[in-house]
Amino acid sequence: MATEGVQHGADGDKASRLDDARWRLIADRLPPLVRARAKNGERTRVFLDAVLWVAINRAPWSYLPPDYGAWHTVYVRFTRWVHEGIWEDVLKSLAPHPDLADPIRWVLAGYRATRYPTRSKQDPVAPASRND
Repeated sequence: MATEGVQHGADGDKASRLDDARWRLIADRLPPLVRARAKNGERTRVFLDAVLWVAINRAPWSYLPPDYGAWHTVYVRFTRWVHEGIWEDVLKSLAPHPDLADPIRWVLAGYRATRYPTRSKQDPVAPASRND
């Protein structure tokens, strides 16, 4: 997986910091209220950097370095963005940058697979039976 412009942390992990051009691509596609807050502060950009760190390193959320913020706070915001459909807009803005879009798709797929498991109609979950 190509990760041009990705910095390496002191422990060898890949740290991702969005450059200004990629940040503007994303910020311009965010929903109006999120976009207004994002352009007036750094927290949304740091949040995206945190999600990219997890995605690029394929690491558990709890391994997120503290300089990105509390891992649980980042994870909760990530899940809110999933349910609000914001990640779809982010991925559209990153279409020309698969080095960032593909890792985010991987994290989204993992989240959706654990939260929305699919069941086959032919293999319904049978209630537990007692043999006594």
